[in-house]
Amino acid sequence: MPSGSSVQPAADLALAELRTAQYALAANIAQFAINLILLIVTAVSVYFAFRAYYHQKERAKKDAACELARYYAHDIIQRYDFVSYTFQHSKKEEKIKELFPYDRLKNFDYKEMTDILAEQGHDVQKTMSELFRIEPHIIYQGMIRNARSVEERHSLCDEYIKETKDSAGNKVTEILHQDMLMLAFTNEVTMLLNDLEWFSMSCRYGLADEEMLYQSLHLTFLSSVWLLYQYICFNNRENTDKLFTNVIWLFNKWADRLRAIEKEAQEEAEQYSQKIEAKKKDLEETERKARQVEPKVHAGKGLK
Repeated sequence: MPSGSSVQPAADLALAELRTAQYALAANIAQFAINLILLIVTAVSVYFAFRAYYHQKERAKKDAACELARYYAHDIIQRYDFVSYTFQHSKKEEKIKELFPYDRLKNFDYKEMTDILAEQGHDVQKTMSELFRIEPHIIYQGMIRNARSVEERHSLCDEYIKETKDSAGNKVTEILHQDMLMLAFTNEVTMLLNDLEWFSMSCRYGLADEEMLYQSLHLTFLSSVWLLYQYICFNNRENTDKLFTNVIWLFNKWADRLRAIEKEAQEEAEQYSQKIEAKKKDLEETERKARQVEPKVHAGKGLK
């Protein structure tokens, strides 16, 4: 058996190792606590950095939406007003809306357009020729109406108007350069579509807050794209080379949203209507019961 003198050093060594292990465990626990605190601080910092980035990004999108709305009001509306005036006074607007029902507009390609016309029994070439033919004097009136200065009006008048007299001496106004007027109108339509495409691209790819823009611009946007339906379809004969894809995307998105809002409003109105009808029936039933109530005649108690 080992003597007491040899056991004591072994015990001291074991105790020292135990204390070393305790110190190491304490150090590990402390290091773990520090690491955990650092991890929490890092996570909180990342969270607030993400919140700040998200807030900044949303703010940037709203700022971009405001700038885009101002551009829409100053430039796109100016072109739209001229094109809309021309279509309206040439009786083309009502014809377009009659030929191409709003709910049928989806793909905006040549096949879709010809299918819609064929279902109604219209000749495609003849119909398109009629839609694209606009009287030069209406285009001129639209240009005069949308001129931005007196000088521009005088310039247009000098360019396109010639005043003569007939055999009876009456004053006659003649429209000059009719082909140039038609070309100018077609150019305005193309520029309007390009502007709408740029506007739609900013909405589609998140550069601007499209939900914010929808509130005030969806009616004129949907109306303008509807009026230009035949121009878009006429250029989109092949899906591989499709033009104005962002305009088509935004039109479908906003049209679907508008339909959903209208459907929700209609369902809510129907619910209120049903409640009103139910209340009316309850009132009629109450009035009927009230009319059936007669005063009771008190005959007194019988004699004993």
